[in-house]
Amino acid sequence: MDFRLSDFLSVADTDDEAIARMLAAGRPHSSRTYHIDVPVTIRRAILLPSDTTVLVEADIRQADEAFDCVFRGANVALDPEDLAFLPPVVEPLRNIRIVGVGAGRTIAGPDVNHRIVHPTLGEREAVGDYFGIRTHQIDLSRCDGFEIADLVFEKTRGWCLNFDFCSRGAVHGLRFHSTCKNGDGINVRTGCHDIELRDIAGDTSDDLLAINASAGPTVSAPSAPYWLWNEGVARMRHSFPVRDLDVRRITVRNCRYERVRPNVGCILIVVAKNGSRCTDIDIEDVAETSSVPGRINLFLGAFRDSRGTFRPGDIRDVRIVGARSAPATNACVTSNVSCADVRVERCAAGNGVLAELADGTGFTFVDCSGEIAAYPGYGNID
Repeated sequence: MDFRLSDFLSVADTDDEAIARMLAAGRPHSSRTYHIDVPVTIRRAILLPSDTTVLVEADIRQADEAFDCVFRGANVALDPEDLAFLPPVVEPLRNIRIVGVGAGRTIAGPDVNHRIVHPTLGEREAVGDYFGIRTHQIDLSRCDGFEIADLVFEKTRGWCLNFDFCSRGAVHGLRFHSTCKNGDGINVRTGCHDIELRDIAGDTSDDLLAINASAGPTVSAPSAPYWLWNEGVARMRHSFPVRDLDVRRITVRNCRYERVRPNVGCILIVVAKNGSRCTDIDIEDVAETSSVPGRINLFLGAFRDSRGTFRPGDIRDVRIVGARSAPATNACVTSNVSCADVRVERCAAGNGVLAELADGTGFTFVDCSGEIAAYPGYGNID
């Protein structure tokens, strides 16, 4: 059944209240389609139950000092009075669609960010991964079957789109603009599988795309300077078989990246550690267009793995076709670990360095040109 936000504004004092009334009207139905058909400015997250479609037909903006997602699955209930709370159990969610209708439909963060007293860093803007789920514009956990499409994201406050333990998803037709700390475009994280990312572009202040299996089965509260949980299912990880924590069967197609901050971020990272793996990753036609200097373009490896939890082959069965780096970037493909069965085809390096590898034995290069160099070590990665 269809519900239009414009029908609820006349009986509501605020846009948040009108949205709450619209959501309540759809709740008794087995499935529902919500139309955001008028521009709105919101403070609270729009919480979506299973079998829900949202058609974004007008722009959505967050009010000044808002500190919450724009959209979040209704299965992750956060406590506004206890920022550190994360539910111990997150029930499965299914069939969520958030789709822009019309050119340039925009979801924008606040002009003025919320400020908060961090326990160890003092008062600061609540942006970046120290401040958890509420900095994500869209956050889905344990969702089987989803689509996010045809939207522009501006004034983001951290990882813009975040998925953990999600499956059978299509994310396409998106554009990202970010300038904040940890201003990633899309994070595909613990337990995700069978997801397609295509037709994505962005000038972002960190990675445009992150495929990240760095969380192991041990559950512990975030440690300083990380304060608030970033994954909705984090407190449940110990209850899943260990291989269910892997990120697998992810497809990336036709993505373009422009770096905003020198030597920070890249078009795509594929990361594993703590016993989790990334497997069956298929990457095609990704290109960096940035003139800002960068260390890495496409990275396969482990970030800050001081305990040496990455095991050889934890990243495996990766296909990279048609990747291109910009002249200002050190190499097209970079890896600081021992991967297995990585095939690199028809890739080009803007400055002549095709790859920087700690261990090249797991890599095969076909129809590529450029130097293959030793991984030099980068302080912000290792």
